[in-house]
Amino acid sequence: MLLKTLTYEEALSENPGAVAEVLKTLRKSRSKNKKADPATLSWSYGMALSVQCLSLMDRLSGKKEYDEDFTLDQKVADYMSRCMVWLSGGGYTAPVAVPAFVGEDHRKHLVQLAAEQAAFEALPRAEQLVQQEELLSAAIRGGAVGVIIRR
Repeated sequence: MLLKTLTYEEALSENPGAVAEVLKTLRKSRSKNKKADPATLSWSYGMALSVQCLSLMDRLSGKKEYDEDFTLDQKVADYMSRCMVWLSGGGYTAPVAVPAFVGEDHRKHLVQLAAEQAAFEALPRAEQLVQQEELLSAAIRGGAVGVIIRR
């Protein structure tokens, strides 16, 4: 997943070791960018996340998410511990420490989710059911959910 694009100067100031590693690999390669000026290369952060989740059957049987009792800080720390981030330049990559903005963005996302959940729970039960039905119908129309009809 692409996290952020940056200039060579930003990449160099944030992760000089990773930039040096990328350039060393690039210079040894057969790439057409082998002799390119580093400032002309595309630089970006990429990320992968190790996902821990429950299956649909676990959810339906009432199992709780493993982090359900975590505080906001614990959820952010757990997320950060499961991230793998790399710096890319000229088609080559080098691993880097997870930048702080990843945790900040995840914290904002969790706060937004909590606000949406609170707003949903404040609705009368009939309205909650209508919203759930609309979401499920949209997911089915979009192909996100498969439906098996048994005769």
